[in-house]
Amino acid sequence: MEISAFKAGYYDMDLARDALGTTKAQLNDLTKQLNTGQVSTTYGGLGQARGSVLDLNAKISATSGYLGTISNASSRISFLNAALTQLASNASSSATETAYGYTFSDGTTTAQTSAANYLSQAVDLLNSDIGGRYIFSGRSTDTKPVADYDTIINGDATHAGVATLIAERKQADLGSGSGRLTLSGAGNTVTVAEEAGQPFGFKLATPAESGLSNVTVSGPAGGAIGVDFTGQSNEGEVLSLTLSLPDGTTSKVTLKAVAAGTAPGPGEFELGATAADTAGNFQTALGDALGTAAKTDLAAASALRASQDFFAGSTSNPPARIAPPYASATGFLTPAQAAASTVIWYKGDDDSSVAARDTSAQRVDASQVVGIGARANEAPIRNALAQWAALAAESFTPGSDTDTVRYQALTSRLQAGFAGGPGVPSIQDIASEISVANVAVTGAKDRNTQRLSMYQGSLSDMVSIDPATVLTQILSLQTRLQASYQITSSMASLSLANYMR
Repeated sequence: MEISAFKAGYYDMDLARDALGTTKAQLNDLTKQLNTGQVSTTYGGLGQARGSVLDLNAKISATSGYLGTISNASSRISFLNAALTQLASNASSSATETAYGYTFSDGTTTAQTSAANYLSQAVDLLNSDIGGRYIFSGRSTDTKPVADYDTIINGDATHAGVATLIAERKQADLGSGSGRLTLSGAGNTVTVAEEAGQPFGFKLATPAESGLSNVTVSGPAGGAIGVDFTGQSNEGEVLSLTLSLPDGTTSKVTLKAVAAGTAPGPGEFELGATAADTAGNFQTALGDALGTAAKTDLAAASALRASQDFFAGSTSNPPARIAPPYASATGFLTPAQAAASTVIWYKGDDDSSVAARDTSAQRVDASQVVGIGARANEAPIRNALAQWAALAAESFTPGSDTDTVRYQALTSRLQAGFAGGPGVPSIQDIASEISVANVAVTGAKDRNTQRLSMYQGSLSDMVSIDPATVLTQILSLQTRLQASYQITSSMASLSLANYMR
């Protein structure tokens, strides 16, 4: 085997160059780490940790997204809670005000003035928006959901408001004056019957309650009740008719027999010389009683029912509006006719196949979606608006006994509606649902905040450097590199003469 002769200055320069290059590269990497505070500026430089880093970055991004959604949801919930709390408070105030005594001032009471104010305030609350997105419009967040107060009450040049619908309904229910009931007499028999083929006015839902002697009562089969005086009744005996009203309530008309020769007062009939005379007196008294009930209880129920029908309307479901002539009306306009001539107070999303809360479903965690949507036409809100509008739109004549009774009949209905109770939709029910959603959102915020902190801590451990450690490594490499340069320089100048010295 041939052995190469020793040559002065001979040195494996490639090996030395590689070693120096590697050390210099390490120094450059450590310098970058010190400047950036990170192990590497690329995933490739992380080595085996790159998979875990990618996974953590994805989790941090998702968690940050949930927290962003939660922040927006929290703002919306705050607005909803404030609006619903105010609406519920106003409804409670109306329940109290309608129970108070009243003083007419130009045909308006304090409770009516408050009702107008509450309705106007409700319109403003229901048109609340966050950054131009309406919170009571369901999924139609870019649509202002509720018409203004004056348009709702009075309408506009081509569309009728709730006041017009109330006036039309009162005419249709009153009819010729007896609430669309007809009275007839033949001999000893008096018959009261519904006008056939129409849904308005009084309805005879239950049999008459008779305490009259020698009287036979039939019906209400076929929409008629017959009262047959087979003989004379006795003084002080009574007969009552229970009449169904358009708003689902009832009114009772009671007539009491008084002695012959006695001038009968309201709700009384005089016993005649014969059964036929008594029947005639009974028919007259019943006609007067029905007329009074029609102008008071029925008129109050008509106003509330018309207002309820108005507020039941929406873009896809126009309100029920009576077809003229009103006093003899037998039905309603077609939906197209109603939409063309009546104010549509609610213009937001009204898709009944989607629950109101689900119109704004917020994903607040990987497996949790919270519904915080709301619509201005939800039943509890709609009912409160209808009650305020019915009271605000009506007028009463000071000093009129009939109007005093009508006012009492209306406010007694509204008081029960505003006070709520079993079977009565309550704004507080919506507020409770939003509160439950708020609890869920708050819990998700806490979880995601903790999770984000954990992910960020783990990621920092993988990609961040300890400046003190890296600085020590740099100083060590610099010392080694300097020593290598010195040795290399010495080796490069090595010769036999230098070696022999």
